Amino acid sequence: LTSLRAENLVKQSTSTNNKRDTPHPEGPIELILNKAQTAAYPKDPFRVLYIVTSLSEYDKGTRGTTSGSDRLANVMLPVISDGVQSMVKLGWQVDVYLILGFEKLLPERRDLIVDALPDGVGLQVWE
Repeated sequence: LTSLRAENLVKQSTSTNNKRDTPHPEGPIELILNKAQTAAYPKDPFRVLYIVTSLSEYDKGTRGTTSGSDRLANVMLPVISDGVQSMVKLGWQVDVYLILGFEKLLPERRDLIVDALPDGVGLQVWE
């Protein structure tokens, strides 16, 4: 979520009480969105578990892809990096979990991911 998108979600999910003109959360989703927007950082950070799955590290040439193209570096990493950076800018604490359907993520490939993540972001890889 970008900060603008998060702000829009909070605006859309709050309502005005007839007795007061201040927005207030009504249900569990609104309460979480409110916490995400107003948490007292770093005392009470909003925590995000960002889960990403992939069955292959390289494209196979099916569904309009180019066989052998680096799916991890060219498709997954930009999305993960941009998403996590936007969450961290909001002051959220983020952990990334990669659930991979391929045999092994080599150490140099893991380093590629770690280098793209902001400081303080946790990374777990399940193979």
